[in-house]
Amino acid sequence: MHFGFDECDFSSSISILDYDSVLIYTGFLFEKYIEKPNYNCTSKEIYAGYERVREQLIDFLQNGKNVFVIIGQSENDMFPNDTSFKEKLDRYSFLPTKISLTHVSGSEINYLDSAPESYKTFFKKTGKDSKYEAYFKGFQAFDDALILAKIKNSNKSISAQITYSNGKIIFLPQPCIKNSLKKPPNGLHM
Repeated sequence: MHFGFDECDFSSSISILDYDSVLIYTGFLFEKYIEKPNYNCTSKEIYAGYERVREQLIDFLQNGKNVFVIIGQSENDMFPNDTSFKEKLDRYSFLPTKISLTHVSGSEINYLDSAPESYKTFFKKTGKDSKYEAYFKGFQAFDDALILAKIKNSNKSISAQITYSNGKIIFLPQPCIKNSLKKPPNGLHM
């Protein structure tokens, strides 16, 4: 458990709907499956897990709740695909919307003054030692995307908030969590 969050992985059958907030770290989603005994990279269990999470996230967002996604490091964005599946599974296929990222690593982050106060507070507490692992290729599909941070001295967005149904999906760079952060309400960390 981290700072009041219950922790689970995508292969668990835990209900996301029981929580007030969900935090998903994308850095090692595939690796969690690889660590399992009798691992089969074309296993229907992996696809079923992603689909179960996606369906619950849609309901969660429709209920006006928010999903926080920490864009983590990525050695391999595409999961090996079985020819029986029509689409390739990538690290972000669990989301109810498509995003496109370019993976690069760095720590020079420009947190935007136009960000809402709650994000400014979060970035003040975590931003000094935070790092980014990707930038967005664009937000063409999201007319209301609120850009929160960019790579310093560039126009490359690394943090944003988008509206999905009645909720929001908030993409964050990898924060350095300090002991000074307060315990969040009833949350789930995946």
